[in-house]
Amino acid sequence: MSLITIWAVIRWLHLLSIITWFGGMGFILLVLIPFVRSIPGLTSVDRTLLLLQVGRRYQSIAWLALTVTAVTGYYNADRRRVVWTELTETIYGRQLHLKLEYAGVVVILMLVHAYWVNRRLARVAEVEREVGADLELERQRRKWERVSLGFLVLNIALSMVVVLLAASLVA
Repeated sequence: MSLITIWAVIRWLHLLSIITWFGGMGFILLVLIPFVRSIPGLTSVDRTLLLLQVGRRYQSIAWLALTVTAVTGYYNADRRRVVWTELTETIYGRQLHLKLEYAGVVVILMLVHAYWVNRRLARVAEVEREVGADLELERQRRKWERVSLGFLVLNIALSMVVVLLAASLVA
């Protein structure tokens, strides 16, 4: 009998996709942002636009990772024979329900961050680059940079809660 079953592969894909999604956010926050801020000769507007460009590239990877996570998560729950009523009736079900709620919040935050916050930031930065030095545009860009960073930090924090809840399901 083989040691690697289809269920081991599904669980491995589940973990790999979470690592990709979570690790990417951590890399952006802890490595990329400080590095880009330290590049000499790069204007603050160009730094913002560079980070947004990287964020858009990561976004496609993140959505793929979350899709794989959702599909493999469904199969993992099906393998454990979890039914909807158990999400409120058993300890395992309640923990899974809580994990799914937090994961849902994370997905909503990602949507708002990618399709609302960062689009506004990009518009302001692009106009600022075209117009040149403008105190009001700079103020708006810095505001949207703080909002974007706040969304990233909040998303990472809530993602850590999701991972902790996932670990408690296995333990």
